[in-house]
Amino acid sequence: MMEERARILKMVEEGKLSAQEAEKLLNALEKQESSMIPHKSRQGHRRFRWLKIYVKDEDDTVNIKIPWPLIKLSLSLIPSKVTAKLSGHQIDLKELVKGVEEGIMDMDSSELISLESEKGEIVKIWLE
Repeated sequence: MMEERARILKMVEEGKLSAQEAEKLLNALEKQESSMIPHKSRQGHRRFRWLKIYVKDEDDTVNIKIPWPLIKLSLSLIPSKVTAKLSGHQIDLKELVKGVEEGIMDMDSSELISLESEKGEIVKIWLE
């Protein structure tokens, strides 16, 4: 989890996070380091460490990688243009995360959402 800590500190250095926000994230990371999402698949028991979001349209491509232990705190840090794109496709990240946490989404793969619109927009959300 040293990589996540370094990322948080880098975001503070770049001015993307305040010291207070970083402290909350680091505290949450410390408390939740051992609590990864369990997921049973045909290969056996698996733990996810990341929620990944890929959004591509004619103007931009965005790749987001969020440490699962920090998911609830990190959702508010996702750029508004990404959440607007997701909302335009009726995708609510908070509900998606809630479904994964509650085991509602019992799947054989880590892929949560994969769509391509008629306009060529691509949205993929998966766990890794």
